[in-house]
Amino acid sequence: MIKLHGMPLSNYYNVVKCVMLEQGIPFEEINVRPSQDHDYLSKSPMGKVPCMETDEGFLTETSVMLEFIEDIGSSNPDNSLYPISAFQRAKCRELMRYLELYVELPARRLYGDVFFDRPASDEEKADVKKLLEKGFSALGRIADLQPFFAGSENTYVDFYAYFGLSPVIRVCRKIWEWDIKKESIKNEETDRLNEIVTRILTPAKKPTFEYFNLHESLQRVLALSNAESQENLTIDRDYDPSIPEIYGDKNLFIQALINITQNAVHACTNFSQEPCLGIQTKISYRQPINGTVHNTLAEIIVKDNGPGISAEIKDQIFFPMISGKENGSGIGLSISQDIVRIHGGAISFDRKDDQTMFSILIPISSNNVNGAKSA
Repeated sequence: MIKLHGMPLSNYYNVVKCVMLEQGIPFEEINVRPSQDHDYLSKSPMGKVPCMETDEGFLTETSVMLEFIEDIGSSNPDNSLYPISAFQRAKCRELMRYLELYVELPARRLYGDVFFDRPASDEEKADVKKLLEKGFSALGRIADLQPFFAGSENTYVDFYAYFGLSPVIRVCRKIWEWDIKKESIKNEETDRLNEIVTRILTPAKKPTFEYFNLHESLQRVLALSNAESQENLTIDRDYDPSIPEIYGDKNLFIQALINITQNAVHACTNFSQEPCLGIQTKISYRQPINGTVHNTLAEIIVKDNGPGISAEIKDQIFFPMISGKENGSGIGLSISQDIVRIHGGAISFDRKDDQTMFSILIPISSNNVNGAKSA
């Protein structure tokens, strides 16, 4: 089995990971950072991530790994993430080079300022902005966006663009308050890329709806959270026994809850002397979701006494690649939101009384749940 060495903080690691998920290639993740350690240099000669371990040896450089993935899947052309035309395949490679050399690489000079509190000089910021303006202008001339980056089909370029542009967008927004999504990239393209990654990382099979006990599912989630915590974590439960069984996909719903509680556990155990995770369930009434007012809903509230979510990212906390954790991939909450929406619900967060609270609302009436049968 292929082993992918790297970490979620690396956009190139995420490109390779998501392409393999999209192609259905089984692999194992090995969580490592870039290193000059002798053992790791024997695998990745420059000490970079990602690095791919195969039965025949090791591969480095993202473009090389993508070509390897393409080659091992060549027996089934329908699975290719390249167009059929040789010219269009070359255009895809051209777009990936433009994204890497003229957009992501210049922006990388300011990653220290934006992500690691290492201020850059005004001169460097001005120099990078000139390069980015030139790069985006060139990219706009060769990108098709009809509706995908390279035309009418999803290709490797879209994965490069999504993970390559996400940190660049944050650099431009923080350094210059420059919204490149509006000025340089069509909004529908950015939204579509969000959908691609969420689709890839959410189970592809059709959800299986059935009635399940919400509190039993919560107990499974909390048992996992407590087992994974290395700290003296206090868990407060406040369950409303009047909540009936929920109609939905039990396994998907548990995954959404795991993503949210793991974030909460990380926040409170890393920043609080007395970490506390709170779970509350209750019946809510007359709540609007996407313009429709639902009479009766189950509400799940996950609370933690961590430091909260910074003002800088609170408006994008459910966007893929936006994370409040130092090494977070920024994908868990996005997937949770998507799963909650599958169940006809909504998710939100707030900060109150020194606690961060995530609230999930699920309509109890099965007529209000996507894909559900009438009760």
